[in-house]
Amino acid sequence: MSEIVVISTSASKYFADRIVDQIPGAVYREIDRGQFDGSEHHYCICLKEKRELWGKVVVFVASITNDDELNDVCRVGPTAAGLGARRVIYVIPFEAYTTMDKAKKDGEVVTAKDVAVRFSRLKNGDIRNAFLFLDLHTTAFRQFFEGDTFHEEMDARDVITGAIAELGLPDFDCASTDLGRPARIEEIADMFGGGVALISKMRNKLGKSRVRRVIAEHSLAGRTLLISDDMIRSADSLLNAVEAYQKNEAVGFFAEATHLALDSEEIIDRLLASPIQTIVTTNSHPMSQHPRVQGSSRFVVKDVSHCFIEAIIRFAA
Repeated sequence: MSEIVVISTSASKYFADRIVDQIPGAVYREIDRGQFDGSEHHYCICLKEKRELWGKVVVFVASITNDDELNDVCRVGPTAAGLGARRVIYVIPFEAYTTMDKAKKDGEVVTAKDVAVRFSRLKNGDIRNAFLFLDLHTTAFRQFFEGDTFHEEMDARDVITGAIAELGLPDFDCASTDLGRPARIEEIADMFGGGVALISKMRNKLGKSRVRRVIAEHSLAGRTLLISDDMIRSADSLLNAVEAYQKNEAVGFFAEATHLALDSEEIIDRLLASPIQTIVTTNSHPMSQHPRVQGSSRFVVKDVSHCFIEAIIRFAA
């Protein structure tokens, strides 16, 4: 196996450290970042010597949550390739630019496509780049890649279902925040022997959604629900679902989501003030490391760094 050098965005250092710990001989190198006069950004991979990356595999760990982190990846990754890296493997536990996967009106930018095309065109080392994602919000994103860039989606289902089992809930139904993931809802329900409840939404002319009706295979009166979603951002969908299920007389609430992609610290306040007893999630997003998340028993944060290790080792062979 080639020697492995791990780099990361600043906010994903915690995840990169876990990757390094699981790969024998891997080393981490810092990236020095700054700005010239508050405008142009400056980057420098802190190498021990100028030939350090020759013939090695560089693993770039980046949960991409904003434009700065996207630019970080698109500028520093190709630089590593240009410095002699044999291959660059991009480990992206969270990728924010997947929601806009189609234009709904004239002139609208399909951001998911733009980002995938940018990734496709990044400079390779001696061997083509590899992009490893985790539980993407939409299947369309990977279809936008061009050329021979390798891309694959890792799966956190076993991590999440294992954490649900550890909750030890004696009897519960699996519920959704919308109609977007019925197969996953049914999978969890079948695994734990519960029923299924779904929410149908409708949007007004301003794009705001509201609950239209709850669809359940039996009465929810007195029932405990595990509400499943792929990510939590504003928490509006999740908390609106709780309210709708309360109106149907459900009494206990738990939640699970792969990505705790909270928009702000205020969302933590909203979740802690809600009737949700426990939220099962992963460390895919930097907000999972927020002190108030880490310090609360209401959040169960599971590590998913191991989901990438086999792929990294095989690509570094």
